[in-house]
Amino acid sequence: MNRLLMLALVLITTHFDILWAVESEKRIPGIAEFLLDEAHEIALAKSAAPAKISARATILVLQADGYKTVIEGGSDFVCLVIRSWGGPAYFEDGMYDPNNLVPECLDATAVEIILPLQEFRTQLAINKTPPKEANAAVKKAIQSGRFQRIENLAFSYMLSNAMMYGKDHSGNPHIMLYFPDTYTNDMIGGLSWKDQVLFIEGGVEQPYTAAVIYGPGIDPVYTE
Repeated sequence: MNRLLMLALVLITTHFDILWAVESEKRIPGIAEFLLDEAHEIALAKSAAPAKISARATILVLQADGYKTVIEGGSDFVCLVIRSWGGPAYFEDGMYDPNNLVPECLDATAVEIILPLQEFRTQLAINKTPPKEANAAVKKAIQSGRFQRIENLAFSYMLSNAMMYGKDHSGNPHIMLYFPDTYTNDMIGGLSWKDQVLFIEGGVEQPYTAAVIYGPGIDPVYTE
């Protein structure tokens, strides 16, 4: 009797786990909901950096099977519009929000380190991978050495006035600095939000440490 009861409980639990997984996948928008008009996305991507930078940068646009190069640039910078799944590996709330649009222009080192991770996360999104599973996949890939860890300073421009972190939350213009993950906040002065700096530690979550530099001295790049 106990065995039959245990078997019934296992079957019921498995059934609800399957239903939960199916329903979770249904709640994840398909990649089509994240696609923009190409000309609009190009303009957004370019708005991440001053015109002197973005005019010569390579431009990527999100398509149904991932980011694709639509403009070959004449410099080492690459500009694109990061989607909601592009946050740190521990980020889950709002991971699949089509209203999240964050233009970014990466320098050469950031292209080598940051871009492959963004492309990996994009493929997880295309496959409608639930947030917890997506995070686990990112962490596993980082721990396996799939992604190169940063060894030198890298940076990116995120200066667009069109930056959106969700439907009603516009982002502040900032510059991202990427360090080796051995860096600590104390090594850059022990700064905090009060100093208009957000420090993000690396490790198993991401193959770099980052500092987000805000401030009144950082002017946005305005889109038309």
